[in-house]
Amino acid sequence: VIARFTGDQAAANDAAEQALMTGDVDSVDPKNGAQPFLALEQVQTITDTQGKFVLNGLSPGRYEIVASHFKQQDSSPREYVLLAREPIDDIEIQLRPAGGVMGQVIGAGGRAVAGAHVSLRTPMPSGAKGALASLALTEEITSVDADQFGRFAITGVRPGSYSLLATGPELGIDTKGASAAGQIAIRIRPGVDLEQTVRLVVQPN
Repeated sequence: VIARFTGDQAAANDAAEQALMTGDVDSVDPKNGAQPFLALEQVQTITDTQGKFVLNGLSPGRYEIVASHFKQQDSSPREYVLLAREPIDDIEIQLRPAGGVMGQVIGAGGRAVAGAHVSLRTPMPSGAKGALASLALTEEITSVDADQFGRFAITGVRPGSYSLLATGPELGIDTKGASAAGQIAIRIRPGVDLEQTVRLVVQPN
């Protein structure tokens, strides 16, 4: 849980005074370690096994608080005005399940491609073709590099439709310096880690 100071510090209050926020984070599948947060001045903490959290040592003022967990969608920011000697108790934050995609990048002859760059992107426009066209026609949301076995995992994704793009050097081909790419359309569902294989195809330079 992270608390971010957004301004409007209460001038009438002594700035030396400290204030307190408490509450709990709930989710469909509660996990220890949900992380709530506040901007500019930022304080963060980790929830306990019951989803409870305490944010203390805060200066009076206006704050925005958000909670996140790697298997849940980030909560929407909520604003609170914190006054000296007036703790805010029993803040309730609901997290919704996120999804993910994991799998392997393979190249010529079904060999794993170590270090391939895998990016989750906005959906390809209807009628668009070609893996590399995805770089120009879609926007990257997040990305990871595959490990030495070509394996990758992207978690904490909001459910919806996406384009999954993998790029990297294609091994085992004659064309010096050639690159390869693979792109597929996927749909992320809440609470599900999609298993997906991405096959790289040599692209013309």
